[in-house]
Amino acid sequence: MADLKDILSEQEEHANEEELIKYLDGNLSEEEKYAFETKTSNSDFVNDAVEGLNQFKSKEKLNDYVDQLNKNLHKQLDLRKKRKDKRKIKDNPWIWLAIILILGLIIIAFVIIRMQHKADTLETAKYSVERHLKV
Repeated sequence: MADLKDILSEQEEHANEEELIKYLDGNLSEEEKYAFETKTSNSDFVNDAVEGLNQFKSKEKLNDYVDQLNKNLHKQLDLRKKRKDKRKIKDNPWIWLAIILILGLIIIAFVIIRMQHKADTLETAKYSVERHLKV
């Protein structure tokens, strides 16, 4: 999945696009044709590609179809990449500063409330002791 833009890259030992087009157009010599067929004989992927491409009625439009498919594939991959990039949190220093500032304020508020609670508890205890001593 590293390079989805070139689906024949995994089949490098078998055939490339140029050889495939020449084979379909009949522009290969007998030796080149035999070499191509032996290279691709073990590859179901290339055999299916040759079979499907042979069904095209207009061989001249084949390159147009390939170009159109490549353009559509590039658009689709670019859209996916843009969506994926949108989902990422950008390294924006202001966001990190705001997060740290908010966390700091929360910690300071917690400490102040806790100190106030201790002071109130201490004052209540003092008042209770003074009241108990007066009685």
